Amino acid sequence: MVAHGTQVFRDDPENVWDAKLNQETVKRTDKLNDASIDLALRVKQAREFITWSANHMRVSWFEWMKEADKAVKDTVQTRLAFERESALVLRSAKDVRDFFNTPEYVQAHAKLSEMVMLLDQFEKLKNNGTLDAFADFILKVSCKQDETQ
Repeated sequence: MVAHGTQVFRDDPENVWDAKLNQETVKRTDKLNDASIDLALRVKQAREFITWSANHMRVSWFEWMKEADKAVKDTVQTRLAFERESALVLRSAKDVRDFFNTPEYVQAHAKLSEMVMLLDQFEKLKNNGTLDAFADFILKVSCKQDETQ
């Protein structure tokens, strides 16, 4: 970029660029007549305002970049943790499914079902008095056997 004969390169750091621009502005200001000096001062003030704004925006930008970087890292960690936990749950669920499909479980389930059915029948026998009558009968027979011995 050429500013009225003085070359200012974009690769220059901002402070060098500012210095060259200010130097050129001062040089040109000396050459201007009184009516133009006011315009040059306003340009200089505008440039200072732009520099001040850029510096403040840069600070906010870098803060945002730090926060964004942290948020991305947190999101990645959360995703990885979620994937690990999901894999554990799926393995556990597979183990449970496999257990319910084993012959031992099928046999234990059949025995438990039979036991529940027998207990239901005992409850019915107790409710209608048959179980108590049977228990009394067994006690009487047992007592008679003890007397005969």
